[in-house]
Amino acid sequence: MQYMSEYDLYFANQQLFPLLTQIFPRLRLNYYAADGVPRCISYYEAFKDPNQPSDIYKAIDNVVSYMLHRRSCRMKRQKEFGTFSEFYLPIVVLDGRLYEASISPDKIEVTERPHIQLHTYHRENIHVIDVVTRDYFASFFQKVEVLHAEIVAAIRGIKLPPAFRAKAWLKHKEPPDSGVKAWVAMMDTDSEHARQRRGRGNGPLS
Repeated sequence: MQYMSEYDLYFANQQLFPLLTQIFPRLRLNYYAADGVPRCISYYEAFKDPNQPSDIYKAIDNVVSYMLHRRSCRMKRQKEFGTFSEFYLPIVVLDGRLYEASISPDKIEVTERPHIQLHTYHRENIHVIDVVTRDYFASFFQKVEVLHAEIVAAIRGIKLPPAFRAKAWLKHKEPPDSGVKAWVAMMDTDSEHARQRRGRGNGPLS
């Protein structure tokens, strides 16, 4: 699981374990490390024109590129919002059918799956990318919400000196500027749209 956290600067100075190492044992409902999720190390696009580029590769490159972009904006966000932690869960949603293939010495087994994890080396790093079908995405996102809640609870459970906590939250007490207000308003709008979609049932994804 890839992440970035300002807490790790403090932990390194105190010769303590990084944030993820400290909280990982508390993530008991963590789908990301669940044994039931098939893990694949290669991919194949059925019925692809050999003269055309791979849509799977394009999807992988898109999510990894965006994740790297988010990380590159880290210092700007730190100045705006103060101490923060970000966890990166790259996801590819497939509008089609997804299969897991395993090869043994005497046979090839093919099983249809709604969700697999692709372990791939891309842009000079190893990434774990969740690949889910469009029909399964709503169910999968509920697992992401559970993981998010556990991460938040685990971080709150870490014992930190009062002075460090006061400094970490000082930025959040300052009146937000117009850019931050617009960002928060956008989040509220997205949340409202998500509630409306859930209320309508399994409608098309936007």
